[in-house]
Amino acid sequence: MTSNRRATELSCFVAGSILALLGCSSQGHSSAVGTDSGMDLRGDRPSDISELVRDGSSGTTDPVGDESSDTSDLASERRSGTDTTAPEAGDARIVDTSPDMARDEPSRVDAAVPERYDSDAAGIVDLAAEPSSDGAPSQDVPGSNPDARDALPFDLFRAIDSSTDQGALDGSTGFAVGDISKLVGDPQAGMLYALSGWSILVFDTVAKSQLTTVTLDGYGTDIDLSPDGQYLVASLDGSKRIDVIDKRRWIATPIDTRADPEQVEVMNGGIAYYATLDQWAEIHEIDLTQGVSSDFKLNIYSAFEPDIELSAAGNRLFVAESGLSGSNVYELNLDVAPTRTIDQSNWDNGDGFDSPVRHAYVGPSGKHLYYAGRQLDATNLAHALGDTGTVFAEDVAATFVVSTKGFIDAQTLTTVTSFPFAVSSAALTAGDSELWYYRPDLSQIVCAKVADFLFGKTLGQAQSDAGPLGAYTFLKLVADPARARLYGLDASKNVVVSIDSISGATLRSLVIEVGAKDMVFDAASDSIFVAHSGMEIEQIDAATLSRMKFIYTPQDNYQLAVLSNNRIASISFDQWTTASVIEISTGVRDSSWQQIWKGALSATADGNTLFVGGSDTHDKLARFDVSTGKMTGYSAGNAITSPSRGVLATPDGTSVYYGGYCLNGTSLTEVRYPQPDKIVSVTPNSALAVSSTTVYRVADGTAVVTLPTACSVQAISSDSSTLYCYTGSSINPVTIAGLH
Repeated sequence: MTSNRRATELSCFVAGSILALLGCSSQGHSSAVGTDSGMDLRGDRPSDISELVRDGSSGTTDPVGDESSDTSDLASERRSGTDTTAPEAGDARIVDTSPDMARDEPSRVDAAVPERYDSDAAGIVDLAAEPSSDGAPSQDVPGSNPDARDALPFDLFRAIDSSTDQGALDGSTGFAVGDISKLVGDPQAGMLYALSGWSILVFDTVAKSQLTTVTLDGYGTDIDLSPDGQYLVASLDGSKRIDVIDKRRWIATPIDTRADPEQVEVMNGGIAYYATLDQWAEIHEIDLTQGVSSDFKLNIYSAFEPDIELSAAGNRLFVAESGLSGSNVYELNLDVAPTRTIDQSNWDNGDGFDSPVRHAYVGPSGKHLYYAGRQLDATNLAHALGDTGTVFAEDVAATFVVSTKGFIDAQTLTTVTSFPFAVSSAALTAGDSELWYYRPDLSQIVCAKVADFLFGKTLGQAQSDAGPLGAYTFLKLVADPARARLYGLDASKNVVVSIDSISGATLRSLVIEVGAKDMVFDAASDSIFVAHSGMEIEQIDAATLSRMKFIYTPQDNYQLAVLSNNRIASISFDQWTTASVIEISTGVRDSSWQQIWKGALSATADGNTLFVGGSDTHDKLARFDVSTGKMTGYSAGNAITSPSRGVLATPDGTSVYYGGYCLNGTSLTEVRYPQPDKIVSVTPNSALAVSSTTVYRVADGTAVVTLPTACSVQAISSDSSTLYCYTGSSINPVTIAGLH
């Protein structure tokens, strides 16, 4: 935030003295945050909590055993998830066995009816006194009065101090609320709900005060609110029950379930879904108006410690695994019986995400699913982008998200404003104009204006004027064959920068996807391609420096080579790598060569020949004919002991630099000459090879000239006359025309 801002922060902290009156213990438990919007697909259901049915007035569980929980029409495609000791045979995924936190039940004497400060008097009032005739609290209950701030015993409304430029971000004042595991906003009622172990704290988001505390019938592991706001529910640990909260009287009614719910989602009409606690979990559906007799297990293979999220329309359920080295997210179609898996993530060629936390969030627009620190396309789970951290909330327009990192642009996936402190839960309220968030370091709930975090920011803008050259650190430099322009790849800032090759002045900057590894120019399509460590290749229009599309690949991408026939070659990054030929238009992998130890690749200028070589081991160089769009005509040279990672062919394919040698590009077995100085670039006419310090003649390896300044990041003009040497603070043109 800037010092000239005059915005006012609504710093809404809740006093720890209130919890002291409640006598409630609060143990943190990580969970998903946020609510969905959608429609009731199950028909009309009673909305009055008093119409809820459970098996037995004492709240005991249904005597029917777990074996009867499956309905017959779901049996055909179901695998039992009751074995919590191990995954299926053949599943080599690593299990994170971090122990659960202890959950000690607190004293519950008088906890259901807390005392609070009256908005009209300095004394303390009993919330249970003199309820209205319909059972709801009377209208003079504290928190319902917008003028309540005038009588609060502490200042919750601290103005931003423009002289220190702090405001919403400093969190220097506040009042303890204990451990909070989840915040859920209720926009229809102007409320916010905070799950705190054995209770739910209820806040009036208009009056900025705590309204009451609801005591649960067990330790709460998750809460959710139906899209219409009628059903507020909490899953209870180790109890085979879900609590339904009466929002008029603020009391909890337990509903028995067939299994132990850990995560819960609820739709309009009281249709709820829950994931069980232990490791290889089950997913259940229950009609909360009918009780335990309506509880049945959905048709899905066992998922490991999943979180669950309903789609915006309520007809899809996302099941997101956690804690495994190969975790995936699955989409279930709730419109059909038996329920079927209709989509799943395909990260790392289907191997899955590495040990994500137990958290997933679907934005209210229904466009995005946030999982494993990525933004997934909710309509195509194979498409995953960004490095978002754990996302708690997204605005209705899907322009920004709030995560553990701070505010993130939902379009460019860049961090707009970072949190200078830890935030473990958050919810948007007041038409997405206010943010309520929880600081675990101070045990504080804070309310702040969204505008304070986004002040001076423009969302959704990927392109901008470039900064000075010295502001960037380029990993790769390429020359435009049709324009007097260079392009620099800064992987640390996640940008591609256009540069005037004559003046050396920077021109424009484009925000790109995180994890950039390589960049190449394709003259045929007038495009720049950027390889990413995620499962995508980014195509950029060179004329406008704007993103054209993502090409989603089945593997991560370490290095690229442009091929003929609208193809591009990619090789993956880590250890046993795979070289692939990919169609640019469709992203389909036409062919591949697997099991190359830390491989590298290079192609000829016509795009018809591809060279692939491994490194570090006793390895050899291979050549493929890719003129048909597939890898054919395999041939290989002699094995070379422990070559370094890198392959570079001359544009005409007559020579190839690999393992400290210049090899004959046709036979691959003939060593033309040793070349211990690693070659970085070769001129388009195939006459000269350039290392970071020296220009060599390709024909015989003779050193022609020493560069005036050493540079390992360089590019050569299309006419082979100029070498552009990037030094970190400048780009120095070096004339190499006429060298022999």
